[in-house]
Amino acid sequence: MDYFKNIGISYTGDYIIQGSNIDKCMKSEKLSAKYTELVVRKDGKELDLESLNKIYHGTLLFHLPTLRYDLTNLKQITNFIYILVKYGVKYAVIDLSNLPLDVYDWSTMEEQQDYIKTISNGLAQLISNGITLYIENVKDENNVSYFGKRVENLSDVLMYTKNTLIRNYDYSREKADESIGVSLNITKLYENINEYTKWFNILGNNLKLLKVTDVDNAVSIFDGVLSKSIENNIDPIVLLQTDKEIEEVKKKYRKFEYLINQKRNNQLMSLDNYTEINEKDTEEEYDFSTSNQSGYSSIVIISMIVITIIIAIIMLYFKFRD
Repeated sequence: MDYFKNIGISYTGDYIIQGSNIDKCMKSEKLSAKYTELVVRKDGKELDLESLNKIYHGTLLFHLPTLRYDLTNLKQITNFIYILVKYGVKYAVIDLSNLPLDVYDWSTMEEQQDYIKTISNGLAQLISNGITLYIENVKDENNVSYFGKRVENLSDVLMYTKNTLIRNYDYSREKADESIGVSLNITKLYENINEYTKWFNILGNNLKLLKVTDVDNAVSIFDGVLSKSIENNIDPIVLLQTDKEIEEVKKKYRKFEYLINQKRNNQLMSLDNYTEINEKDTEEEYDFSTSNQSGYSSIVIISMIVITIIIAIIMLYFKFRD
């Protein structure tokens, strides 16, 4: 099998750092990235998929807002999926939950089962709208750990969700297996750097998507994860996740490609002989014309026009007064 053909970029930076989704898709198109992951904002803005599809000819994935463990935002996320499916998006990614891990751990066995079933029912309902969903491991935030940090959490939800699809939505076992998988974000495992072996042993071919952020300092673990993929005969989508400024994305992505190509050619993964891209890429300058501006830029231009008009009116007033 020719491994690691399905590579691309996962953008996590905001507008100020990385520009609009249009800017990100333009960058991915110029870099010939086969996959591009964009974040769905909670306010639903920047989901002009018709424009994105005209710019970018690879495969788009969208990272959805996290489904609350009480499902109070299920309707909102379902509406996002309606839009994605309408414009031909096949894949979405979602963090497993926002359930604090200590709440789960200190619950009774029955309460834990209820949490798992509720989350699984919500995920199954999202999938039933025609999307393939990849559930992602979560990281600690503000010293709080969440359900979805451990591989066992994802394994339990994966099993329950598949069974729910079969039982409640008439999915075949094969279709259920194809409709949900796991996105393993390697960066979120750094506190347990060797834990990825456990993830492959438990989840196997349910691992459909891999993400890595800091390729400069993650060569060893990145090499290990790709080796495990080959050992398990898995050919996942592999994404470079970045929140760097849009002008820096090319440098990071070329380094990412370099490491991937070493692995594909059975070479030792190393950046020792890698030549950094230093020159400014003038052909990738962005067109910030009026037709491709953010709301902020448009406001600046409109403000300038209004100020000019006001000045002209004031000048005419003094002219006629005199």
